[in-house]
Amino acid sequence: DKLFLLYLLTVSVTYTYFYVLRDSLHRVHRSHIENQLLQTRLQMLKSQLHPHFLFNTLNSISSLIDINTRKAQSMLADLGDLLRHVLDYKDAQLVPLREELDLLQKYVEIEKTRFSDDLDIQWTVSPDVLSASVPPMLLQPLVENAIEHGFSRSHPHLLVHINIYKKADRLCMEVQDDGQGLALPENTGVFERGTGLKNTRERLESLYGDQFIFTVENNQPGVRNYIEIPVQYSLVK
Repeated sequence: DKLFLLYLLTVSVTYTYFYVLRDSLHRVHRSHIENQLLQTRLQMLKSQLHPHFLFNTLNSISSLIDINTRKAQSMLADLGDLLRHVLDYKDAQLVPLREELDLLQKYVEIEKTRFSDDLDIQWTVSPDVLSASVPPMLLQPLVENAIEHGFSRSHPHLLVHINIYKKADRLCMEVQDDGQGLALPENTGVFERGTGLKNTRERLESLYGDQFIFTVENNQPGVRNYIEIPVQYSLVK
């Protein structure tokens, strides 16, 4: 009886070990597949974002060619610098905030060349968040939307305020303008309008799950974009 019980115990332990091992391998394999799907999804979203950004910028340049050739040439030079900057981290899913702001500054310079004194950009960035990690080209679509939808006959001058700060263990980013606001068709949500906002929300969802906040308040006049994500610091500060 003792030998039989010992045999049963040995068999039970052996089967339990191999079951746990197989389950662990299955979990690792599933995690690897989910990670590959996530990377593919993020690459797809970024591949949508880059042409969208490029075509809109080229449209801005083309609108100036017949009006001010020198400004158009200057914008083309700035666009070349900007594209080189984008290609430097084309495969990165997260970059230091300071790099994101460098890219955004280049884009802002292109738009300020186009609108001159009619466009005013204000920056309020807390120094202690510059090394925090953010998805690349996170803020550019929000600023682009503010410029694209902010100007109107009743709003010939546009102020866009970019405010970035830390709240506890959260990174908070606001892009707010004082323009005409978004004119939304009936029963249309703000995230269904255009590529930029929808793409931004899907990228945040893929990276952070339910650990992010992204709201767009259509104040009319003005739109306030608010993003809140967990603070993660890059290795290079």
